[in-house]
Amino acid sequence: MRGNLFLFLLSILSTGHAAVWTCLPAEELFNNIDRIEHKNIHLPATGSIKLGPALLPVASLEETSIYQIAADRPGNLYLTAGTALYRKPRGSNRLQKIYQDEANELLALAVLPDGTIFFGTTPDGKIYRTAPGGTPQPIALTGATYISSLLPAPDRTLICATGAGGELLRLHPDGRQQTIFTAPQAHLTALCWLQPGSELLVGTAPEGIVYRLTFSTPDARPRITVFYDTPLEEVRTIVADGRDRIYIAGNSNPESGGQDGQNRPAVFALDRAGILTWQWSCPDSVIYNLYLDDSQRLFVLTGNRGIIYALDSAARPAILARVEESGITGITQSGRNVFFGTASPARLYSIITAAHADSGSLTSLPFDCGNPAQFGQLQIRGSIPAGTELVIATRSGNSATPDSTWSNWQPLNRLPGKVASPPARFIQWRASFTTRFPDRTPELERVDLFYRPVNRAPVINRLEISQVAEVDARRGNPQFRRQISWDATDPDTDSLVFALFIRAEKENNYQPLDTSLTETRYELDTRTIPDGWYYLRLVASDRIDRPFATALTAERISAPFVIDNTPPRITNLNISSRRVIWQVIDELSPIASCRIAINAGTWLPLEPDDGIYDEATETFTYQIPAGVEVKTVAIWASDALGNTATAQKATPAR
Repeated sequence: MRGNLFLFLLSILSTGHAAVWTCLPAEELFNNIDRIEHKNIHLPATGSIKLGPALLPVASLEETSIYQIAADRPGNLYLTAGTALYRKPRGSNRLQKIYQDEANELLALAVLPDGTIFFGTTPDGKIYRTAPGGTPQPIALTGATYISSLLPAPDRTLICATGAGGELLRLHPDGRQQTIFTAPQAHLTALCWLQPGSELLVGTAPEGIVYRLTFSTPDARPRITVFYDTPLEEVRTIVADGRDRIYIAGNSNPESGGQDGQNRPAVFALDRAGILTWQWSCPDSVIYNLYLDDSQRLFVLTGNRGIIYALDSAARPAILARVEESGITGITQSGRNVFFGTASPARLYSIITAAHADSGSLTSLPFDCGNPAQFGQLQIRGSIPAGTELVIATRSGNSATPDSTWSNWQPLNRLPGKVASPPARFIQWRASFTTRFPDRTPELERVDLFYRPVNRAPVINRLEISQVAEVDARRGNPQFRRQISWDATDPDTDSLVFALFIRAEKENNYQPLDTSLTETRYELDTRTIPDGWYYLRLVASDRIDRPFATALTAERISAPFVIDNTPPRITNLNISSRRVIWQVIDELSPIASCRIAINAGTWLPLEPDDGIYDEATETFTYQIPAGVEVKTVAIWASDALGNTATAQKATPAR
């Protein structure tokens, strides 16, 4: 199956008869995990969705949080929870409380292969040891407030990370303490052997620096260098794959705006030289722990949504598991099972990473068809191996959030198959995965759901006919060819065809100009049309893309406009008493301009007697200058559409 493109998109088919909701769910649902329902699903950021690992609840505790979990060689499990230390014998789901200290929290835990247990208490800074089957005994009072991490060394000493003095201690079997290193940071938070006994990584807070300590011999003072300086406040945990890859988890200070940009919790992958290979920003508020499984997948335990992410070697994330508890804190492996603990409340779970859960499901986000729609086929792209089953069901409604008004879930009888949900604006699908074999799972990569939305009518936003510009009218430049233009859209992106009609003001019926226009303009030659006032009617139709029975139209009537190709008339031209008097009359249009020329001289522009060109009849008076003997008078006039007229008169010879 293809997996190189994971988007969520809506594609409208070119025919316009149907649409398809194409969901490539991995990326869309991964980023919207809180908005969907899901159970026992492995949900990658890219790729196919499948059944997640088998997840089993083991025990519930009265405490608020499980801090650390460790296992001995026989497979017995030990965990610190609040102020108590518990033991879960191999093969039993019953927890035995073996220590309780009401005054202190047990934050750090280490278990040797032979079953010897070490744990540290906070805030009194004591370290306890418990022999197999024995009673916990204090072996050291460190003087520190916090015991954050304990790490056994090959020489049977115990490395101890403390705070708030930033001291790294070595605790000998006889109880002797040795200060190995004092960091400038207040807290040492994480320990990891890069090379057991000779190279140690130490994480700190509040500056988020990881130090490398190199020992020539166990008792020698180490050479101290900075392995990596993270941009975050706290190094929470460090794990190494035993070859060449080191993973560091860091958190920001919530008060520093830790959910934005580079200050979000992150995992850093580095090589042994401290060179950063990649960095993954966690979408959750805190990272509690890291764990490498047998296939070198990196598990990232987070809060406050109770999610375990799995990162591959290229930092591609997947949601491996999610629980109701807000945080996932401690983790360890015992046999084929991985055990993890939670906080708020404290519970212990078992997860079999090599086996799929026998069933699981997830829902899509509701999809908005825009309007009530009729639903057709649903098709999938994926795989359904023998012994597994994938069932798709749908439901529909007219509210954006599914509620009691939505239809019930209705499964498809087969894949591909017809969607049985009733017509509605919104629709949602649910995928249910089942398997009879723990090593097989259905996979789902893509869902195509076809629907036919209710057709919506076109919309005409504008219908106009060009007017003669005032400057052209005054210059006598008529525009016999008038441009008709319009704007029209279709809400369903259907192609439109237009019919254009014209009607005289005093007539009842429109006459067609063109009934199959596909462009949004038309040139009207007014010389073929009698003078008068007219209306335009434009009809837009989506019949190109819609069947006859469902095609819709919209229409728009223009504002009234005038067609006037007849020149004005110059009348009553008289010359008397050193004055020239005349009138310019037009049947339809206001007079736009008038000029006079005396004795074939220069044309002189004039204003009408009332001082404004605003009527179809204007009267003009020209005062002949003193000393000018008038032999001929010529008059030129134009109306508002640029039609022109001239008149001339000569004075009698004397």
